[in-house]
Order: sequence, then structure tokens, then C-alpha cells
Amino acid sequence: MAILRGAGYNTPARPIVTLASLTSFVTAFFGGITTVIAAITAAICTSEEAHEDPSKRYVAGVANGVFYLVGGTFAGTIVALFTSLPGEFVAILAGLALIGAITSNLSAFAAHRDHLEASVITFIATASGVSFLGLGSAFWGVVAGALAYQLLHRPWRQASREARREAT
Repeated sequence: MAILRGAGYNTPARPIVTLASLTSFVTAFFGGITTVIAAITAAICTSEEAHEDPSKRYVAGVANGVFYLVGGTFAGTIVALFTSLPGEFVAILAGLALIGAITSNLSAFAAHRDHLEASVITFIATASGVSFLGLGSAFWGVVAGALAYQLLHRPWRQASREARREAT
């Protein structure tokens, strides 16, 4: 929803979440996993690269849906192909596929100079792949970034200053 709203679409969340939930409920009876709206796909289909006119970007979403149906039809073949490839090659392909998303996110957090250090710490901790206490790097990245933000910005001091001003 944040990606859609960031792209200028004022879409209500309730119908989308309801439809995804009902679809997940039905597919669960057939061994399916949850049905979700992919954030990376939404970012691609709602960007200016999909179409300059926002009212025409739905074509990218429809094309993406058709691609998913074709991919699902040949899922067994695709899995067999990727499992036959060396793991390093698959990792390189995945990295190349994510370059646009990574670049976009890096430029987004670099644009907010007052949060840059905390954002970089979050990114590095998450990218490190560290696992501790059974929790993965995504969790520890958020923890490290939140701690860095708290230490660097000390919002509790700002709040106490404002409280003192109001009291006087």
C-alpha cells in the first residue's frame, strides 16, 4: 500500500487485503501458500518506467499477471532449470534482478540526510546475513537501525525539552 500511495494512487487497503485473504483461504485447501501482493512487482508496475501516463500503467500489471500464469504453468521446469545451475550463478542472477529495487531504496534513504547514518547501519546489518539467537539479519538490521536512530537523534531529549517549555 505504501508503494501504491507513494506512486500517487489513493487506493483503499481494505478491499485489497480482503481479496488477498479470501484468495489465500481458498488456495490453502489445495496446498497453496498465502496470496500476497508483491512489493517489488508493485513498484515496477506503478513506476514511470511502466508508462508515463499513470492511467495506462495497469497494462504492466496485466502483463505481469499473465507472466505469473505462464511461470506457474511451467514452474516444475523452471525449478528444475534453476536447481541444475550453479548456486553462484543463481545468486548473480538474483542480484542483477534486484539492482533497480536496491538502487531505488538506496537513493530514497540517501535523500533524507538526517536519517542517513541510521539507514546505512540498517542496510549494512541486514546485508551482513548475521544470525543470532535464531533471528535473521533482517530483524537485527531493524534493531541496529532503530538503536542508531535513537542514539543519533535522541528524540527523548527533544520531547523532554518541549515538555519543560510547555510547563513554564
